[in-house]
Amino acid sequence: MTGAAGLFGAALSLIYLWMAAASPDRLRSAAKTGSVLALALAAVLGGAPGVAVAGLCAAAMGDLALSRAGERAFRIGVLWFCLAQILFVAGFGVDVSVALGVDTGRPWPLLILLALGGIVALALGSGGALTRGFVGLYVPLLLGMGWMALASGVIWWSVGAALFILSDALIALSLFDRVPARVKRGLAYAVWATYWPAVACLTAGFLQV
Repeated sequence: MTGAAGLFGAALSLIYLWMAAASPDRLRSAAKTGSVLALALAAVLGGAPGVAVAGLCAAAMGDLALSRAGERAFRIGVLWFCLAQILFVAGFGVDVSVALGVDTGRPWPLLILLALGGIVALALGSGGALTRGFVGLYVPLLLGMGWMALASGVIWWSVGAALFILSDALIALSLFDRVPARVKRGLAYAVWATYWPAVACLTAGFLQV
């Protein structure tokens, strides 16, 4: 049943990929949201931690919001994904002192700040002040999730986090006003082609541990 749920989610993700650059409508929203809810169902059937399932559901709600048009929908989606990142980190169960490299002397602050600065520079390309504030809140949570995934040593989580960050960087790039329409259309496909596999990898990690 777990595999069937995952395959159903993959099928829905392919349907959405076909519609990724289309105008918002109910079928498009259903395919996008359902593809991630199917992964949440697979996690439930596979005995994944409840916090991980909650994170996947939060991501699905974020996808539902982002499938709609308008800056308000974008802000709601960002808030849902803020919650998802927090829940994912909780699901990793990584000791914070280990993740931060307190005992190893790794230059984690510099690495995080450099990555944060690069993505924020992309994300603030357009949108109102409130939206920029939400993005400024989300990016540290996203990078923190990525760092904790690497610290976990679980390859599925590491790959998933890397794809997640790449997907969001592509979203940030698409927010620039000067990006041509044809490029934005291509980015819409690239975002989904990296995002859904990212969530699938995170799910696989939660089922593995």
